[in-house]
Amino acid sequence: MRTFNVSVFANNEAATWASWLEKIAAIKAFYAPVCELNITLIPTTLTPQFAPYEPSSGSGTVYRVDEAWYEANVIPLAQGADIAMFIVPPTDHPNIVTLMGLDFYQQGKIGETTVFTDETSHTYVNEIDQGETLVNYACHELSHHFYGLLAKTDNTHLYFFAGTPAKVLADFDFDEQELAWYQQVAQDLETELGLLKARQIPPIGDVAPQQQQNSAITATQSPEPTQTTSSEPSVSHLFDFIKGYEGWAAPGETLNGVVVPTGSVSYQCNNPMNAKWANQQYATARTFEINGRQEIFAAFDTLEHGAAYGMTCLTEVINGTDEVYNVAAHNLGLANSGDLTLNQFFAIRDAASDGNNPDQYAAAAGKQFGVNPATFLMKQFTV
Repeated sequence: MRTFNVSVFANNEAATWASWLEKIAAIKAFYAPVCELNITLIPTTLTPQFAPYEPSSGSGTVYRVDEAWYEANVIPLAQGADIAMFIVPPTDHPNIVTLMGLDFYQQGKIGETTVFTDETSHTYVNEIDQGETLVNYACHELSHHFYGLLAKTDNTHLYFFAGTPAKVLADFDFDEQELAWYQQVAQDLETELGLLKARQIPPIGDVAPQQQQNSAITATQSPEPTQTTSSEPSVSHLFDFIKGYEGWAAPGETLNGVVVPTGSVSYQCNNPMNAKWANQQYATARTFEINGRQEIFAAFDTLEHGAAYGMTCLTEVINGTDEVYNVAAHNLGLANSGDLTLNQFFAIRDAASDGNNPDQYAAAAGKQFGVNPATFLMKQFTV
């Protein structure tokens, strides 16, 4: 089983937490089915410097640890490690709003991960306790790193924000990665051997080698390993599509040919799905005038919470567990929301009575995913 050396840098106040043994044990236990984490806890007394990550709703800005500072001050302490994890407590950034965590992966370099949290906070998805925030986001950022290492589609947000983080483990087969590396090396060596033989000058008196003589080399080469993936679109693909057509635009960007100085509604509300206000957790009501009408949207405190809400809603529709969409599905004589076609889903989500064009949206989605929106069912999206 693959082993990863992880240096955890508990900065300032974080170094005093009495629960580190339990936290480390929980992180190791999460990944135990696929790899062994050799975690070393290192107290530090650094003064991190911060850099803007992206604007948040209103005039605020979300910050991260400055990358250049991280590489100059944290990475030198992590020599011999595969992954560095910098734990930044709230007392390190008073009055500065930060991300919950961040991973920066570069092939062949020490992984740079950061987690911002206190000792006791917990993370919730749909009001279900996911455990301590530090453990949850440490596993979250390690997941990003492992997807980068394996060069696979990153499903971290798909699973963690849906409250099913353990699903990422099925994507992490490090033995398969090593086998692929060995196969590639062997294939490269065989190819080089073939080139060397082709360049050889035969001894005097010998018959020059014919093309047929090298055919055995080609015939015995192992085929290059391939990775098969589902041809069906996933819930994350649907999320990205909806985020796009809802008009996600940062301040100063152009939306429908018009510059939006404060960013689109979805951007200002950290609400990629443009969900209307329904007393959602982590959100407040915010009113905008849309086409002459007052519309109330859910304004989430962070983009991560807004994205998690959107992913959860779409996942529930696909799984047939969304109460609102199930009522609409029953009215159409269907078992549940998973049996809705793409056309029916958009007709419910973006009703024509609200000035939308659901048929156009569904057609665009069908084209995007290469499916017929009149027959493709929501439950055919992979989760």
